[in-house]
Amino acid sequence: MIVIIRHVMYFMKEAAQNIKTNLLTNIIAVITISLALTILAFFFISYINIGNVLEVFSTEVQITAYLRDDVSEENIMKIKERIMGFSEVGSVEYISKDMAVKMFRQSIHGQKGILEGFGTNPLPASIEIGLKKDFRNSKGVKALVARLNNIKEINDIQYGQEWIDRFTAFLIFFKTAGIIIGLFLLTATVFIISNTIKLTLYARREEIEIMRLVGATESFIKIPFFIEGLFEGLSGAVIAFIILYSSRYILLNSTSAPFVSMINIPFPITDFMLVLFISGITLGLFGSFVSLVRFLK
Repeated sequence: MIVIIRHVMYFMKEAAQNIKTNLLTNIIAVITISLALTILAFFFISYINIGNVLEVFSTEVQITAYLRDDVSEENIMKIKERIMGFSEVGSVEYISKDMAVKMFRQSIHGQKGILEGFGTNPLPASIEIGLKKDFRNSKGVKALVARLNNIKEINDIQYGQEWIDRFTAFLIFFKTAGIIIGLFLLTATVFIISNTIKLTLYARREEIEIMRLVGATESFIKIPFFIEGLFEGLSGAVIAFIILYSSRYILLNSTSAPFVSMINIPFPITDFMLVLFISGITLGLFGSFVSLVRFLK
């Protein structure tokens, strides 16, 4: 155990000495990593925030089932319970004929006399149907409409098919584009970090060659570089966190209320900080690994 502690202390000391000796190169590596992590984190925060806004819009996906006038109240309650039992349905609200008139009059404001020419209430009773999250798309809506068509007491069904089709197409495009851009940015970040660390290795190629000539093992040469990669990744993540949190603070004080949700960090700040630090350390270690494999082969 004491031997292991001595080895760890030695490698830590070597890594610290290497960082101190090549301070400018390491500063450049840390700045590069911090910028790459900032861009990557900014993209993922924006992607999640836009996704949350679209999620709110998706709650507007509703189906209105208009009932025949001769359906009794008792039967309507049975229909309501039957619809609520469908797997696609998240909520059901019954709008009676009287309630429909009241809502219509509220919506037309100064033209309340428009219904006075009718002897009886011309508006039908209806059932407003909200869908569960996984079914708020063209496929889910069409499947539910097919089920509703089998209920003979329903006279008509309205659900804004064209809007739902466009919204579904945009969601698919947004998710696909987000995954592609996210993978591209992640790959570019790993590439930039590994090449930045490789530059630090190249600057010390003579030192490494001498160590190999005197018989130093691969692990003896590599471990200090892994520790440096860990330090550079963690330092870059700390700077990226400061940049992102400061930018958020500045933007929150200069952005109007409707757009605040677009710049929120969608996690508890401690979780966000932890994920960013772990990502920085992982990328630093992975960048060191890739560089060492290519440099020492």
